Amino acid sequence: MMNADDFLDNEVEQDVLRYESMLRNKTQEYFDAETLESICEYYVSKEKLKNALEVTYFGEELYPNNVGLMLHKAEIFIALGKYSEALEVIYKAEVFEPYNDELAMLKGDTLLNLGDTLAAEEEFKKALQYTDDRSEMLFQLGYINEDCRRFEVALGYFEQLIAEFPKAEQAYFDAANTCQMLDKSIDALTYINKLIDINPYQADAWFYLGTVYAKLKQSAQAIEAFDYCLAIDENYSFARFSKANELTELEQFKEAIEEYQASLDEKKPDAITLCNIGGCYERLDQDMIAGSYYQKAIKIDPKLAEAWYGFGLTLEKSKQYKEAATYFTKAILLERSNIEYILTLAETLYRLDKSDSAIELYQEITDIDPKCMEAWLDWSFILFAQDKFDDAIAVLQTGIDQDPKNHLGHYRMACYLYAAGKTIQAKQFLETALSINPKDFYHIYEILPELQHVNDITALIELYTTNNEKL
Repeated sequence: MMNADDFLDNEVEQDVLRYESMLRNKTQEYFDAETLESICEYYVSKEKLKNALEVTYFGEELYPNNVGLMLHKAEIFIALGKYSEALEVIYKAEVFEPYNDELAMLKGDTLLNLGDTLAAEEEFKKALQYTDDRSEMLFQLGYINEDCRRFEVALGYFEQLIAEFPKAEQAYFDAANTCQMLDKSIDALTYINKLIDINPYQADAWFYLGTVYAKLKQSAQAIEAFDYCLAIDENYSFARFSKANELTELEQFKEAIEEYQASLDEKKPDAITLCNIGGCYERLDQDMIAGSYYQKAIKIDPKLAEAWYGFGLTLEKSKQYKEAATYFTKAILLERSNIEYILTLAETLYRLDKSDSAIELYQEITDIDPKCMEAWLDWSFILFAQDKFDDAIAVLQTGIDQDPKNHLGHYRMACYLYAAGKTIQAKQFLETALSINPKDFYHIYEILPELQHVNDITALIELYTTNNEKL
């Protein structure tokens, strides 16, 4: 059954066809100003801005003083980035309707885009003064300033909304969103908690509260908020999925699996949830089950890099390195700059005795992130294992230069230098490492176990670790 909107849509489409026929046949047709505005809006909705602009030109010949058509023309100029042209149209329209709030809004928006913020603010104040719907105007002012990345100003309008219209729930969400843009998550919590005080059964508010806690890495509080959301609406799947993510962060994998399963749409399961379930089973060392979920995820979304990588990990854990490398490679092709994926593939290639290929990947990683010490350590270790001590030292020194405060680089360098017979330099690097982080001294024994029996080395370690315990 058709409703009133359907009839209106059909009427507008008929007017558009009549207008286009007139242009095509170069005839004359009568259109009132309101009809031309509707045709203009139709073209804008279809993203045919040039067609819409032509309608305004046609309309101003028939109705040169019609402010409605001028408004549309200015809006189109703004959408096209022609701000000076928009301003000219607005000035003309102001002559006929100097107290029009829409004109003041458009003028303010245009002036913002032209960089004249003070003049824009004056126009926004006029818009507030002229409007018959103050709450709607405050919302619009907040959104315009958000779009222009003037978040502090936008927040001011949302705060004004809350003060004047305390039951306007959307204002609390908008204020919280703006706080997030300003990296003020604690303030965002304040606004959402105020909304919950007003309406404790607002499921979206509890969900939003949970997402903010999650961003703050406060998983326990996030889970509690998601639970309140689910208590209000047990079918709130995003809350259940988000709760599962936080349970995963807390390494409560069995509970996370239950929540992920409950959030799945049985008729149309999504790949990310299946992949996350696979990840939980993998961390529970149930690799067969994990692999089956990764494969289901790949089948649904072959472009989900995480699923290819996850399945590769299950193969690697069962020492199927060649097969694992294939899946890691596919993951990297889908996410070319994912350092974790490239590191894992490089390690796998090394286990497959493909050291040269592994080194190429480590070079690629250090180009992407020069401070990735893990890549420098692994790359240099390949050279060290081949008894290329000088090359290993040179590579690792480059890494240390990039991140001189990383103690692992200094510990490893001490090992390489000691193995190369450069004991004085080795002690210097060991002392630097110990001064940064004395607790990780055992790393040197993983590379050179014989250092446990070198008195100078053990004495130096004992000196720093004993002093650290006293502190």
